Amino acid sequence: MRVGVHTGKVICGIVGTRRFKFDVWSNDVTLANEMESSGQAGKVHISEATYGFVKDIYEVSDGESVQDIRKFKVLIEFFNKEEQCFAIKHTQDEAMIKTYFIERRLDGKPVYALPPIEITPEPDITQPTSDANGSGSGASATKDAAKEPGEHPSARPLLIGQSQTNNIAPAGGDSQLPTSVSTALHEHRMSLDDKQASLKPIGRSSDVQMLEALKDLACMEDVFAFPPISRFTLSFHSRPVELSYRSLGLRRPKGLAAKNLSWSTPRVAPFINAVVETIILILILVTCLATFPDSLRAAHSPMFYVVAMIALFLQFLFLSLLIMDMIAWNSGQAGSGASRTTGCNWRRCAMRTYMVCFRWPMRNTIGAILLFLPTAVVLSNFTGAYFTGTREYSHIFVAYYRIIFGLMFAFMLFNYTLFTTFSSWTKTLSACVGCAIAIVLCLLPAKTYSSLHLAYDRYWQFEPIVHKYNQAGVALPAWVVPVMEDSFRWELLVVLSVTMGLIGALNRECDISFRLSFHRDYEALRAKQAIAHQKIQADWLLENIIPYYIMDDLRLHSKYSRHIDDAAVVFACISNFAEFYDEQYQGGQEMLRVLNEIFADFEHQLASVQYKDVEKIKSNGACFMVASGLNMTERRRNRRPDTHLHALMDFALDLIHTLDDFNRQMFNFQFEMKVGYNIGEVTAGVIGTTKLLYDIWGDTVNVASRMYSTGQKGRIQVTEAVAKRLESRYVFEYRGEVFVKGKGDMKTYLLSHRRND
Repeated sequence: MRVGVHTGKVICGIVGTRRFKFDVWSNDVTLANEMESSGQAGKVHISEATYGFVKDIYEVSDGESVQDIRKFKVLIEFFNKEEQCFAIKHTQDEAMIKTYFIERRLDGKPVYALPPIEITPEPDITQPTSDANGSGSGASATKDAAKEPGEHPSARPLLIGQSQTNNIAPAGGDSQLPTSVSTALHEHRMSLDDKQASLKPIGRSSDVQMLEALKDLACMEDVFAFPPISRFTLSFHSRPVELSYRSLGLRRPKGLAAKNLSWSTPRVAPFINAVVETIILILILVTCLATFPDSLRAAHSPMFYVVAMIALFLQFLFLSLLIMDMIAWNSGQAGSGASRTTGCNWRRCAMRTYMVCFRWPMRNTIGAILLFLPTAVVLSNFTGAYFTGTREYSHIFVAYYRIIFGLMFAFMLFNYTLFTTFSSWTKTLSACVGCAIAIVLCLLPAKTYSSLHLAYDRYWQFEPIVHKYNQAGVALPAWVVPVMEDSFRWELLVVLSVTMGLIGALNRECDISFRLSFHRDYEALRAKQAIAHQKIQADWLLENIIPYYIMDDLRLHSKYSRHIDDAAVVFACISNFAEFYDEQYQGGQEMLRVLNEIFADFEHQLASVQYKDVEKIKSNGACFMVASGLNMTERRRNRRPDTHLHALMDFALDLIHTLDDFNRQMFNFQFEMKVGYNIGEVTAGVIGTTKLLYDIWGDTVNVASRMYSTGQKGRIQVTEAVAKRLESRYVFEYRGEVFVKGKGDMKTYLLSHRRND
């Protein structure tokens, strides 16, 4: 193993929109690559900058000097003979930096090993993680490509704990894939089992721990939470939450909620309350007709019948609106397509009417009128009994009337607790108006009444009359005496006031409870939506690290490695990006932004249906790696076995055209691309323990890397076997023999065009 160390500044970030990874770029990173590639096996090669930090710790020996690429670059204009136009390029002064090899520590400690670090937080494979495939720079890949061809890092698998750089040189290691994912999952399960075992209750210890936890509660607010509402108006502090609460009764149940309807469903609860109020109104009407006044001796006033008819009409109109609305949205969900079309107009009309009537201002206005209907009926009957009576009534009847009058008003006030979708202030203020009218009528002096004047005259002489009844031996009912006393009116006043206070408190508590329940559901829904959004993001991030089609295998077997025959691999490298890269302006960030735009344009092509078999493997510096035929499910769906091979070649052509389009928007700088293409068997798998990486390895990958590194700008270079395999669809030009490291001289071809073009 060769190790290179350099100290300097880096730019860290993500380049690309698909299958991206966290990486670092800078000229200092390129120098670290140079330290590794120019080093010696079994030694640590450091630069002069690093030596300044460790010279008091390690004994070193001199190494060969390397070129310093950190010097300032100068833009110059030159005439490009090939393009027959003027262009610009960077030039910089040449300089060398000293290098050293670590020999031993000055304190005598060994330098060849570090104590193993046990990683406690084991990752889950379903968590989005980054790529641990080493560091890269925008200049390193292209710089090394200009030198002698080396073996691409993806040609061989990495061992656990092995570093990888952007240098196109042998990474070293075995040819055997590690099972690090399985090990990580096993250790993760073991740690979870240990935690669960430690949480198991043992005897009374769990009860004691629970009591201790309850004692640690700071205050009651930690247990009983008050919703975030105004204590006076009971409106939510957050305007969006308040608007959502007010529109609660306008939402139609859908999906599972439509199948599990209950009385508390906001769209159903008004109907249940309307039915209850209708029953209360009918009971009050029957009671008024039967008892106020004695129908054998007095008649009701016309106003009572008018008020009663109006009350019944409004009540049944409101009830009919709710019934039609429920039928409309229920039939719209359960009906067939033909029935939906036939009854579309009346359903739309019914639901629109409901939506208009149940908006917050209109809802509370209608609610105040509906809730006051029983009070209006009782008051109209009360005034009729007092102002239209023509006969005298006995003291027993007057006492009976006063008892029924008080009970009717006390019972009638509980009508104002219905309709939880109305504002508590609407119900309470309506009840206050009705109660105030009742109290005023109770406190009116007797001389203000005309029809019952004689009865009240006899009331003031009630004690002598009671004495006469006693002398005659006729006993009055026990309840008559206290009712006919003058204090009864004040007792009734107290009863109505207390009842009114109870109604107000009940409405307030119900509103608070209902708003608290809504707020909990609202927060739960927001949390659920946030979790769903985070899950979508996590799945998206995970698919940019691990392909979706291998997730099932990872869940079942905790590891993934597969040998794939007849796969195609492409390396596309911007060979002159090192000339463009300059750290003098914002440390090189703008140059990486340009690289990100180029790769984003490349990856945008992958969204096309014709490239469904093509997928990006990774980007390494200015090198873009894609492959096809790795998804066996998609390959089996193709009509021809070579479809994925043709798709990748077409994609490589589109990469060149995309870069040409990008160059037209550049000012006096033209990016150049070399593309290498190869077909053969590869090994695909997931490696890593903390930053999982999906990658492919094999001789096919290595040769594809050589094809781009020894290729020509703007052309796609392939081997002789690939040219013969694809000659039925593409036209190739014989280039000649090219020396390939590890392969010797190979016959190579350059793609000319598609035959159908």
